[in-house]
Amino acid sequence: MKRILSFLLLLAATMFSTSLHAQSGHFDWAKGYGSNQDFCKIKGSVADTEGNLYILGSFTNDATWDGERLLPITPYGPGYNTINTLIAKISPSGEMLWKKVIHANNGQSTFPYDIKMVGDTAFACMVELAMPRTSNYLYYLDTLIPAGYHDYPIHMESATTTSACFTAFIAFDFSGNVEEQHFLQVSYIDTTGHDFVFNPNKPEAIDKDFLHKATFDIDANGNIYISRHASDHRDSRISVPEGSAIGLKFWVDNQCVGSVDVSNDTHPVWVTQLLKFSPHFSTLLDSRYVIQDNADIPHYINLSTYTKLDKDNNVYHMCLLQKLRENEDTLVIDSLRNMTMPISCFAQNVSLLVKYSPNLTPLWHVYLRDSLLPYGGGSFTNFYDIEFDDDSSL
Repeated sequence: MKRILSFLLLLAATMFSTSLHAQSGHFDWAKGYGSNQDFCKIKGSVADTEGNLYILGSFTNDATWDGERLLPITPYGPGYNTINTLIAKISPSGEMLWKKVIHANNGQSTFPYDIKMVGDTAFACMVELAMPRTSNYLYYLDTLIPAGYHDYPIHMESATTTSACFTAFIAFDFSGNVEEQHFLQVSYIDTTGHDFVFNPNKPEAIDKDFLHKATFDIDANGNIYISRHASDHRDSRISVPEGSAIGLKFWVDNQCVGSVDVSNDTHPVWVTQLLKFSPHFSTLLDSRYVIQDNADIPHYINLSTYTKLDKDNNVYHMCLLQKLRENEDTLVIDSLRNMTMPISCFAQNVSLLVKYSPNLTPLWHVYLRDSLLPYGGGSFTNFYDIEFDDDSSL
């Protein structure tokens, strides 16, 4: 009897506790977002003062939101499993008020990377686009664009490249209207200062590529800060002697807005490059590598980046470094200021947070590193996001 009474008291206490928990916190709504593939993800979101949510995500062609298909046309061609981009507004009650879709066939995917507010009336996002000229269609921001490179959002010159590869920067008002859009690319400069040509069959063609996993933020003056993966002259596609490509050109809407030198004794290998552009991407104002090294061989790879500004326009950058050399004990954050980061020789993964001034001068850094375990494997740590209080403290 005592056992039965104790059980009943425990059951009553549990039910009472559960009832209190249910009353104090509950779901207002929940929506399903998914598909048979593995690419339905929300990459980022921002909210306005009225509680509306603006999301940037990826999806495959059979994806649904709350049971309804996202792609309003029947996919066809070999690109039916490609990754697509979703930009949408969700009401405080969970209703999708509007959506914008970017989708291409022929095996070409679009990759959403970042979304940020622009003042109090707009938001912007960055998306990578790589689409062939022929035998394709482009469903761009819910508008079907037929085959032919002349119909792309940015006019591609016939001598430019066999592919339209660029990073799209798109700003919307809260009603979904496009307020501004730009198409960013990067190309190489060889040792003679001439544009580097990838395709030997088209010596007049300059291949321009997207910025690779770009994240961004915008300061109060409209300057745009971008972090991107940079392979530079160690890019595997360059079949020329080491050091032949010594510079970069940055293009916006097919106009070169600035260049960056890459010295022969510095070999960034898929590390982060920070870029500062004037408003509307008119001019490249400054650039800097997060990690610099004089090693002869690649020894780390940057897998993730994130950039955010505080109210004083200081730049906070997060990145993940992998494949450190076993005998590595330091990494150079910035060679001009001789900032170094001590690393245990046993570290294989390092998550780095660096604070920069508005002119991209590094101020301080902290890092998280993994620990190899005696039985093999290791721990894994990473910075993902930061927020600030009123005095810009983290």
